[in-house]
Amino acid sequence: MAASDGELWLHGGHVDDDPLGDLWRFDGEQWKEVTTGAGPAPRSEHVAVWDEERDRLVIALGQGVTTSEVFDDVWAFDPATSAWSQLTGGGPAARYGSCAVVDDDGRMIITHGFSSTQRFGDTWAFDLATANWSDITPVDGPRPSDRCLHACGFDPATDEVILFGGRNDDEPYLGDTWRLGAGGWRELPGDGPSPRVRSRGALGPEFLVIGGDGPDGLTGDAWIQRDENWLPAPSGAATLRIAPAVATADGVVWVFGGLSDTDPLADLWRSR
Repeated sequence: MAASDGELWLHGGHVDDDPLGDLWRFDGEQWKEVTTGAGPAPRSEHVAVWDEERDRLVIALGQGVTTSEVFDDVWAFDPATSAWSQLTGGGPAARYGSCAVVDDDGRMIITHGFSSTQRFGDTWAFDLATANWSDITPVDGPRPSDRCLHACGFDPATDEVILFGGRNDDEPYLGDTWRLGAGGWRELPGDGPSPRVRSRGALGPEFLVIGGDGPDGLTGDAWIQRDENWLPAPSGAATLRIAPAVATADGVVWVFGGLSDTDPLADLWRSR
């Protein structure tokens, strides 16, 4: 999900084991399905951002009908023409369970993720102006383990990507926090959210981690990172979920859907 000018744009996802390929717009009062021509294949666990300069929705990567159907494509939807266009390829290996942010240079940054055969630890930048990929994985120094189903955000004050939690080959629930800047990756010390997968990150205006699934089930909480320290944030029904769609616009965080213990959700929440 992505947000712009008080509107939300939601593409894909899944219900039970069936991936979706529909596109919806929330205009501030109600959801309306958007009719489009040919576009991306149905998928879930993909990434979505809003390209403010070109006023369009951009989606990438994801998983299709089967665990072996994994995508490496990038698509843009132009609301002015109600049309999808596929952008260039030649980027990261096909994957899902990754995350994406837009940095101050107008690049969509994606990091980590997995496929049916492996987990990844690389980081790539997609220039939204030129539609070109660049591998920006640091060559030296420490970095987060290969993982998937993590949360990420972007800190405009420090120009850093933030990564939290997820799952690797050894640990089903991770609780570490990392930042990626000009000097490479660095791990943050100190306590924070409990280990979890399928939480979601948002910037509103501080980095916020919402929900997720931990060793004891739904975590149900939310955390804010302030001055590189974690603090508990208000929680409730909006955070009691796994893998919701999350977007931020004008300092407001929006949360849609996700999973409860047993059922898919279709409710919409916003921060105050």
